[in-house]
Amino acid sequence: MPLFPNPKKTALLLFIATLVALFHFLDLKRHLSLTALKANFEALQAFNAAQPIITATAYISAFIFLSSLALPGPLIMCLAAGAIFGVISGTVYSTIAATIGASLAFLATRYLFREKVQLRFGNRLTQVNKLLHNEAFTHLLLIRLIPVVPFTLVNIGAGLTKIPLRSFVLATLVGIIPSGLILCNAGANLAEVENVRDIFTIKIFGSFLLLGILPLMTILHRRLLSKKKDQF
Repeated sequence: MPLFPNPKKTALLLFIATLVALFHFLDLKRHLSLTALKANFEALQAFNAAQPIITATAYISAFIFLSSLALPGPLIMCLAAGAIFGVISGTVYSTIAATIGASLAFLATRYLFREKVQLRFGNRLTQVNKLLHNEAFTHLLLIRLIPVVPFTLVNIGAGLTKIPLRSFVLATLVGIIPSGLILCNAGANLAEVENVRDIFTIKIFGSFLLLGILPLMTILHRRLLSKKKDQF
């Protein structure tokens, strides 16, 4: 019995699976490491100086490819953006690419699996769908600003719900800017970076928590107002 009766969905799933398989078969992950970035840093900078448009286009395309297929490498790509393009331009390029890639993953998940999930678990997800539909932007912004849940899991999980695409795109675009700035700033000082994990220190996570206070307070304020309305 086929996974999908719809041949278009089957074809899309096979296409995605083929791309992921090729990525791992060709061992492209070896190019997406801190060691590889440092080894090719001067060559990348020289190519960008000679062909800035081609470099930016290739970078954004590669980042979209990785993030849309949930492949490893986006974190290194953010470092590369700062190293090659500088903090500001690097943050702009990486944020745009990550948002587009996340949106594609969101749409693919929604197209392929949401109907099945909603049919099977619709009753259990009713409250979740209602909550996300009414306060989708605020909740997702909070999740993006405090990156405890992996970026890829948020894309897939959101695609399985009824969260509006517009809210997903806007919350993702705004929410990933702080982490993008931190990574691009680290990339701009690439020689000082010895371990990617060292970038996100306790102080940095504390800053993310502070950034998350505003959307959290907004959620709590709306809940409080809703309770007061129910009482009258």
